[in-house]
Amino acid sequence: MKKLKVGEKYEIEWRDTFSKNGWHKVEEIQEWAKRGADFISSVGYFVGEYGEFMVFSGMLATDILTEHTIGLIQYIPKGCIKKCYKLSG
Repeated sequence: MKKLKVGEKYEIEWRDTFSKNGWHKVEEIQEWAKRGADFISSVGYFVGEYGEFMVFSGMLATDILTEHTIGLIQYIPKGCIKKCYKLSG
């Protein structure tokens, strides 16, 4: 993935994790693993890359370098990201 620019808006396609509650047979677990998790499409402003995470937010104040200006923060594990597109506006 190419370098993202802080403050720019992106669409991120990523594979979500999933879980199943309760007791299940091994065959059910194998079937769910074959099917896999859904791909999710999120839109957000790039905040930064921190360890194993790419961080995006749904809201940014005018100056993202001051305190308390970033809202609706989403941490997406790098290994889950399939594609990332820069959006205009």
